[in-house]
Amino acid sequence: AFVGSTTTATTSSGVATFTNLKLNLVGTYSLRATHATYGTVESNDFVIGNDVPAKIAFFGTVSNGQSGVALTGVNVEIQDTLGNRVVSATNAVTLTMQTSPGGAAFVVGSVTTMNAVAGLAAFSDVRVDKIGSYGLRATVGSWTADSNVFAVTPGPAHRLAFVGAISDGTSAVVLSP
Repeated sequence: AFVGSTTTATTSSGVATFTNLKLNLVGTYSLRATHATYGTVESNDFVIGNDVPAKIAFFGTVSNGQSGVALTGVNVEIQDTLGNRVVSATNAVTLTMQTSPGGAAFVVGSVTTMNAVAGLAAFSDVRVDKIGSYGLRATVGSWTADSNVFAVTPGPAHRLAFVGAISDGTSAVVLSP
């Protein structure tokens, strides 16, 4: 879409000049000019590319999950000043806990730093160890972005354990903890 642009012009010596056309979305475009007497003419296709990286943002929403299970929707985008993904960006993106009630942490082995591919860091193995409500913080150099708040509920059972020690006992008498 045009931003702050003048999209109409008066002809002078048969030429209409547009001096401030600006498009704010990356893509392939063509322009169409229409005149009441002479009809419509369309330009050649041209490409609007990315600006330089200027900020980061979470792309989409981090989904609720279960403790110890990989979260879904953990995607961080490197963007230009207008919020377009910079497809040439390969910066390293690091995740930390923005909110961590009860001292929760990432499960050992979680991948919390990765390089962006085509301007997107798509984390597929980020796991939180405790139930609660959390937020993530992404960092690239001095840029930071915070995710939405999401819930982590109990995960599937993954081990069998005794709770407490069993006391010594006497034969034919019920054991007590």
